[in-house]
Amino acid sequence: MIYFAVKAHKVIRELASSCDNLSTLAQSLQRQFFYSLVVQTVIPMILIHDPSTFIIVSTLFGVGKKIFGDVATVGISLFPAIDPLPSLIIIKPHRETIKSKFNSIFHCSFFFSRFPAFQKTEFDDHTK
Repeated sequence: MIYFAVKAHKVIRELASSCDNLSTLAQSLQRQFFYSLVVQTVIPMILIHDPSTFIIVSTLFGVGKKIFGDVATVGISLFPAIDPLPSLIIIKPHRETIKSKFNSIFHCSFFFSRFPAFQKTEFDDHTK
């Protein structure tokens, strides 16, 4: 999986560098989408695949415990709630919409000035 991720990253980078008519905004969005997809690929691995693999391997070695199943159940339950968060936080238009809606509802920007995930990130830089 890591092999294909690295290979896809190289191909995307080559395509982006060969395309001269792509604006800096489009390149920035492309980078944000890529990082969002990478994080959304890692989340199910951590929450679902790793605990399930651990259950199977521990059962094969005869050291299975109830807590292993509980951890897998919690991971599977959290997955639908956690999976869309990278897109909402990493992709700037989504993040800006959340900030504006939150500010219009609560009439304050205190939360977003303190929460690092909603501040400017390296993915927002249009000059790279």
